[in-house]
Parts: sequence; C-alpha cells; structure tokens
Amino acid sequence: MILTSGRVVYQYLSGNQTRRIGFLVEQCPEPYVEIHPETAAKLKVNDGERVRVISRRGDGVFPALIVKTIRKDTIFIPYHWGEELAVNQLTNPVLDPTSKIPEFKACAARIEKIHSRQLPILGEKRKGTSRSEVR
Repeated sequence: MILTSGRVVYQYLSGNQTRRIGFLVEQCPEPYVEIHPETAAKLKVNDGERVRVISRRGDGVFPALIVKTIRKDTIFIPYHWGEELAVNQLTNPVLDPTSKIPEFKACAARIEKIHSRQLPILGEKRKGTSRSEVR
C-alpha cells in the first residue's frame, strides 16, 4: 500500500502557529489516516477506529477516516503534527541528490487493525463514509 502525506486546509506547515487557534484545532484536532471504503472493509476497519500504520521506518496509531476520495491502494495522513504524531517519521528520509529535499511525500506502508476497546477521540464533525453506505 502507498502512504502519502500532505496538508489539510485547517493547518499550515508544521502547525506550530495554526494549532494554537481553537477554531482550527476543532476542525482538525489530530492527524488521521484516510482509507478507501473497500480497503477498510477488507481490513474490517470502521470510521473513527484507531489503526496502526507501519512502514520500514516506524509505526504510528491514527484514527481511520473512511473516504471515497482516496485510491484503494493508497492511504493519506496529514503532516502538520510533530513527535509521535509526525507522519514523516514513517516516510522515507532519503535526500534528493540535487535539491537535498527529503523524500517525505510517499512510501510503502501497511495498516493493522488494533484490537482494543479504546474509543476514537474524533468528534462527529470528522465523519467519513460508513461501510454500509458504500454497499
């Protein structure tokens, strides 16, 4: 599976400034992983459920956001958070030989369902598509 990272409209760069603004934090309080409904169904992952995203460089736990706008072979995580929530800890840090820019945009990854009773902390505002809506 391809893990790609990118921005969301409510945060800017590392989020150092925008994560201090309550309204923007309410819109996107934490990073999440977008998963296509068919991929989520195969993994038996529900919207809002926490999953582990694993690459060669590490792993992280993120709530699933089930959306039809992502490819079945791709997952997306926004990059505006640091430390254990930083998706760039999962992506490839190799530098381009000319520009010296790290290859943080994409890498291979897999998703594992977390078998726990921990509830997601995302509010109702961040709902994706339920599996029943896809059928």
